[in-house]
Amino acid sequence: MDEMELKKEDSPIANWFKELDLSLKRDKYWRDDAKIANTTYRNERNVGSGDNAKRRDTFNILWSNVETVRPALYSALPKPDIRRRFRDEDALAMHVSEILERATSFVLENTSFDGRMIDATNDLLLPGRGTTRIKYVPTMSEGGETEDGVEIEQVVESEEIEYESIKWDSLLLGPGDNWDELPWIAFEHQLDKEQVMQISPDFADKLSYGNTVDPNLSQSERNDAARVTQQARVYEIWDKIERKVRWVAWEFKDDFIAIDDDPLNLKDFWPIPKPCYAIESSQSLVPITDFSMYQTLADNLEDVTNRMSRITRALRVRGIYDSTMSEIKKLFDANDNDMIPAENLSRLIEKGGIDKAIWMFPNETLTNVLLQLWQYRTQTIQQIYELTGISDIQRGSSNAHETLGAQKIKANFGSQRLQRKQREIQRYARDLIRMTVEIVGEQFSPETLMAMTGLKFPTQQQKGQMQMQIEQAKMTYQQQAQQAQMQGQQPPPEPQMPPEMEEMMSKPTWEELKAVMSDDILRSYRIEIETDSTIQADQQADQEALSMLMQSIAQFSQGIQPAIESGLLDENGAKKLLQGFLKRFRLGREVEEAIMESSGDAREEAKQAEQQAQQQEQQAKQQEQQAKQQEQELKNQGLQAKTQADQAQSQADMQKTQMDAQVNQAEHAQKMAEIQLKAQVAQAKFQQDMQLIAAKGANNGE
Repeated sequence: MDEMELKKEDSPIANWFKELDLSLKRDKYWRDDAKIANTTYRNERNVGSGDNAKRRDTFNILWSNVETVRPALYSALPKPDIRRRFRDEDALAMHVSEILERATSFVLENTSFDGRMIDATNDLLLPGRGTTRIKYVPTMSEGGETEDGVEIEQVVESEEIEYESIKWDSLLLGPGDNWDELPWIAFEHQLDKEQVMQISPDFADKLSYGNTVDPNLSQSERNDAARVTQQARVYEIWDKIERKVRWVAWEFKDDFIAIDDDPLNLKDFWPIPKPCYAIESSQSLVPITDFSMYQTLADNLEDVTNRMSRITRALRVRGIYDSTMSEIKKLFDANDNDMIPAENLSRLIEKGGIDKAIWMFPNETLTNVLLQLWQYRTQTIQQIYELTGISDIQRGSSNAHETLGAQKIKANFGSQRLQRKQREIQRYARDLIRMTVEIVGEQFSPETLMAMTGLKFPTQQQKGQMQMQIEQAKMTYQQQAQQAQMQGQQPPPEPQMPPEMEEMMSKPTWEELKAVMSDDILRSYRIEIETDSTIQADQQADQEALSMLMQSIAQFSQGIQPAIESGLLDENGAKKLLQGFLKRFRLGREVEEAIMESSGDAREEAKQAEQQAQQQEQQAKQQEQQAKQQEQELKNQGLQAKTQADQAQSQADMQKTQMDAQVNQAEHAQKMAEIQLKAQVAQAKFQQDMQLIAAKGANNGE
């Protein structure tokens, strides 16, 4: 071997083909068993080989068992149960839980999740391993360059999640005894040239395409399985160590077709949860089929059924009769109540009767063998039922003389044999839903989440704008209040925030919500993800459990009330005791959540009542202050009116005084005028008298 060939054998791609080949060899015996289980279930196992093969008569116990067990494992679409991990007053975690639960419920109800879970359950019961792949499918807008030379970037127009059932023989696992230890997993694809072009256009012409069918099939089966479109065998390898996705073609071992980065960015990297296994082992991840555990008994059952069928076909009325007595042939061909005339009565009498002229084939031996085979088949079926755990109560058969308690014991015992598989299906559904939540939280945009859930939250920019509006309104109010105070006027009423704005301001922003949803650690710290049962509920059992729960709650309330009244226990302690008590019931989680919500509602109502009381008290104080202001204003107005009245009275008194003075002055003037007049009269009289006296004196002097 030259140096070039050594390098080629030690190349990375050559090592990957060795890994794939080793994985196929590890699974060889399981793949053979799984193929037998599938063909048996579909009644496709033939007698003979090659082109001469034909289907045989069979008692298909595998089909019967699968159809009986499957509804007990999965019969109802699970609902996500996402809530706060610690049930504390964590508003952000509460909103994150509500968003993720609504979005995940929408995804599960509007995708093929239910059908893929049915496929996984069928694969668990037949090949022994069920696998479902999850895909994130964004729809991108068209990018490019406009006529003006402006570059248009591609944006996400819509986002979806798809679920794909992985064919049981299309999944290959790397070396490892535990799922968490696997370094790689691979998916086998049969791709035509156009599909390869989508993965890597450069390698589409380098691959060889053909009819990729099982070479172990007969020629007729290979012709039936042949495809019109030629395909290539391609493996999609998910390398967890380097977190890369590598594509290789089985017929082209020179190079990788493509190498992609981690497309989902999931915490555990794989695009599938741990597959659901029919039989688990801590030493190997190679599946084991249920059918392989009782295949020998099933083959014996089929052989016995085929033998019984052949014996039954041989059990016919056959015999030999005297050919000289033609009446016997007519007798066998006659209908009911037909009378056949004797043509040779003497011959018939000579024989000693008609029964002496007929020699029948002895079927007693075949009948005895058939009865023994029937008993053996019944015992074989019972052995299979005991081995698989399918009890008579699950089959719907019961003894009418058995008590109800005995029937319940049988039912419970039968259900215990199925509980492990039921838990496995529930675990598988929960893991799929957790991966869905992870993709929704990390990949989906706020616009998509808002459209899916109908929940509205502000962005950081919107909340900042609303905060600026509130601050501006406060500043405007303060300025108006100061101006009113300076002018001695009543201040305007304080502006109230609109209810819509108040509600939006109390909510977290999309940036805060996405910070929790997108972080694996924060998301796991603050919320927990579970599912309800995937099994159809028993209505009678639910009613009994609910009735017992209500009676227990009533008894608990009566018993705890004296302790609360005496002060030995407060209400919070009583609620914690009740929550721990409810966890022991099947409906405890729902009732516990209802009590938590009612407690939260009560606290919210008390808080609202306290706020309303504070508002009313504040309004009363404002009204009292306004009344005092009005009273002071009235007092001021009364003092002002009294002052004005006093001033008016003073003016009136002054005017009266002035008028009195004027009157007195007029009277004085009048009196003075009268005095002057009297004086003048007296003086005039005096002068007159003096003149008279003078005249008299003159006369006398003469």
